[in-house]
Amino acid sequence: MRKLIIVLCIISAVALSCKKENPYRIINPESVVWNHITNEYLISMAGTGNILSLQNKQKFSVFNKTKLVSPKGMAVSEDNVYVTNVTQIVGYKLKNGKEILRYDVPGAVYLNDIAVSTDNQIFASDMKNNSIVMYNSVKKKGETFKHKDLNSPNGLYYVQQDTTSLLYIVSFRADAPIQMLNLKSRELKAIPNTIVFLADGITKDLEGNWLVSSWTDKILHKFKPDFSDRTKLTDAFQSPADIYYSTVNKELAIPLFEKNSINFVTQIDTTKVNKK
Repeated sequence: MRKLIIVLCIISAVALSCKKENPYRIINPESVVWNHITNEYLISMAGTGNILSLQNKQKFSVFNKTKLVSPKGMAVSEDNVYVTNVTQIVGYKLKNGKEILRYDVPGAVYLNDIAVSTDNQIFASDMKNNSIVMYNSVKKKGETFKHKDLNSPNGLYYVQQDTTSLLYIVSFRADAPIQMLNLKSRELKAIPNTIVFLADGITKDLEGNWLVSSWTDKILHKFKPDFSDRTKLTDAFQSPADIYYSTVNKELAIPLFEKNSINFVTQIDTTKVNKK
């Protein structure tokens, strides 16, 4: 039997009666990651400026000490988590939420998703500047990568394949194929038969299958590891944002940006879909 757990924006009567702003509101959730230090989920709230910690899918707390403008994509690397904040890349210690990095990206317009390499290089998609920001956290230097085929890049996923570093990119536009960027040669390729309309997030499950969220289709597309075949999740999801598969909990987290809720799917059921 398929198991589906939905965490909704439920605010108690006590909180509603307070005049102060409720810090635990789920408004425009964008990204979810697993905090392996405290064994909690972290959820970025683009609508409130907070990053929330969710313990046992029951108790919320505010992770970031200083409210951000509109946090979106998040990525965990070692003992740190990095998040995009409109025109900034911000880093925190997973243990206590202490800020360790705040990089103002020159010329940034609308940073969205983020990924981190095995050698702690940080990559962020600038959806409205049609570019990928590359920040070396060791040298503390950044650059902006542009390409004629980059158009509204959104979700990012980093892969180290032998000695080759690859960045997979999905884009928030129509007729958008999944793209693969070789970070050494800077060659950008479109992967055949992978078009997804208004793609937001990209992640991988335990078997190495790719999962991509689509706002247009209101579904998640599932590709085999080599992208040779595609299916779709049987459930519909309105405005699925930066999806995340937790290998620890063996479940898929789906933030629903416009519905102000998070779905946790413990069994991924799929059906065939026509290739686009």
